[in-house]
Amino acid sequence: MGDVEASILAAQLPGALEMGEIVVTHQPVVDLATNSAVRSELILRWDHQAHGVIPHDQCVELAEQTGFSSTLGSMLLTTTCRELRAAPDIPLSVNLTRQQSADMELVSIALRSLELNRVSHERLWLGMPLDLLSDESDEAADNLRVLADLGIEFIGLNFTGSLRDLACLERFSLRGVRISAALSHTTLHVANLVHHAGALLIVDGIATEEQADWWRHAGADLASGPLWGPHGTQSFRLD
Repeated sequence: MGDVEASILAAQLPGALEMGEIVVTHQPVVDLATNSAVRSELILRWDHQAHGVIPHDQCVELAEQTGFSSTLGSMLLTTTCRELRAAPDIPLSVNLTRQQSADMELVSIALRSLELNRVSHERLWLGMPLDLLSDESDEAADNLRVLADLGIEFIGLNFTGSLRDLACLERFSLRGVRISAALSHTTLHVANLVHHAGALLIVDGIATEEQADWWRHAGADLASGPLWGPHGTQSFRLD
């Protein structure tokens, strides 16, 4: 997608949300040891008339271009809490956008959504980009500390196995870190490092059984991706 085309789509995104073209689906999070779903992650999907299905990561990237990602992310977080109430046996995860992670309103939005739906804080995992947590004075780090003190567990996103990422993992006592399946060639010992810090290694983007087997033998704990696909065919609008 070219820059001009991306800019046009970014400008169309708020209207698409209003028209119900952007929906939410469940993506299973699988325990690699048992190959069974243990959590569900809520992700976005834009059914665009001209471009077809625009996936979650691209929706978020487009929203970041226009400063709309905090609004979009807050709506997804609110919808996640509603789903937690509707499906009390399924723990859910949702990944915060970069802008949302550092939003001064994040704590109040999260707590209001949880309390409105009468959901226990421990049932929700929030993902936050690790590079935003490297600065102790960063607003994202402050948001994480406040919410973690209230029982919400956090996953560090975009983990690379670097010393900086490992320092963040230990400093903030993260529940786990999420790494791209494409990084397998540089991370032969990363699972041991993550487990030593008392965290889970979660692999994103698993597309084949071969990838799942590689990461299983490498010591990864949980995984998600096209291999398991969205859960069923149900999709629903953002609130």
